[in-house]
Amino acid sequence: QPRTMGRYVTLPAAILLLLFAGSPAVHAIRSLQQSSSDEAGGMLFIIKSTLDGECLLFSGRGNDVNPKKYNWNHGANFCGFGEKDGMSPKERVVANKQAVWRLEQLEGDMYTIKSTLDEECLIFGANGNNVYPSRHLWGHGGKYCGFPEQNGMSSKESLLANKQAVWQIENLEDDKFVIKSALDGKCLVFGGDGNNQYPSRFEWGDGGEFCGKPSKEAILAEKRAVFELKLMA
Repeated sequence: QPRTMGRYVTLPAAILLLLFAGSPAVHAIRSLQQSSSDEAGGMLFIIKSTLDGECLLFSGRGNDVNPKKYNWNHGANFCGFGEKDGMSPKERVVANKQAVWRLEQLEGDMYTIKSTLDEECLIFGANGNNVYPSRHLWGHGGKYCGFPEQNGMSSKESLLANKQAVWQIENLEDDKFVIKSALDGKCLVFGGDGNNQYPSRFEWGDGGEFCGKPSKEAILAEKRAVFELKLMA
């Protein structure tokens, strides 16, 4: 039987349920989970809001501190990139890097999310108190966001204990996921009734296991906390 937490099917169980569902993102994450997390180099995705299909990215030619949702307005499939100079939309969005993220498994359904612009990790800074996530490396080398070894633990174990750069990615259906901060279990959400372009972490507080919503159907209908993961490489 699939492993569950209450009524919520966690990502490993959801992957088993969707093994033959034809979902590239789910299959890719399943492959990551079957790899040694110390050897796997992660996989590349674009992360799209199901509110409007816009992609999570670093704008300002990649110089912005906080990621926002955006579309380049030349089509819906690859963040609005069109064909140009013999390159397909997919090739162009991957080469541009602003909207491309590397997911690397730490353990179970816990991941780091790295910008391919500079391989820095998406974190909540200021010891986890910042409202909006930003990208960061701690500067001690290695693949775990530059996090140092602490209290006799490896850098990976120390990063997991710190939680600022750790994300729980849970499948809802097909390529639709919620992305939770390991700091407090709150979901990455576009606030202001979806009008805020910059995501923050939030929980609705209705007592449910789906970002504070009472059911999977409710959070899917809400859309502000639901992301489509589209495999790039």
